[in-house]
Amino acid sequence: MRPIPITGTLVLGLAMLAACADTNPLSPALDHGPLFAQAPADGNGNKQVFVFDISNQVSCGTQTLTRHIEGWIQVRFFDHAGNRHVELDVFQRLFTFTNSAGESFVWHDVGPDRLWVEDGNLMLAVTGRAGGHLGTFIVNLATGEVVFSAGPDLGLPREQTCAALT
Repeated sequence: MRPIPITGTLVLGLAMLAACADTNPLSPALDHGPLFAQAPADGNGNKQVFVFDISNQVSCGTQTLTRHIEGWIQVRFFDHAGNRHVELDVFQRLFTFTNSAGESFVWHDVGPDRLWVEDGNLMLAVTGRAGGHLGTFIVNLATGEVVFSAGPDLGLPREQTCAALT
């Protein structure tokens, strides 16, 4: 085994000590909120982006909760001839419910919704959370029939929220 030269160890130790004494950040500070909340780009005009920040009241029977919704939806339309795909909606929404005692319940709604034409019918595939369903489901919008479903049903967000906060 080769011994480590003392000078190399000393130089490395001094460099580390000097780095620890510098309190300036290595990257610029981000003061525009968490990265997940930032709206996406519009794809050089190929997509529409809608940002929202809404507060309102929700009734849980005996108690009224404050609901705050913030996030964005990015919409892209496919209008090329012969393309069966119609629309892709990608979204990031954060629902925060608060009761009069200041307790909160948070509901994340993240994922894509995809619309396409199949056998002349408009179809919708939802991946992520939709209502109380977590997973993927596909609906024939012409008939209202759910043609595919995978994942658990957790109960409607309002039911979960009211159970948690009342």
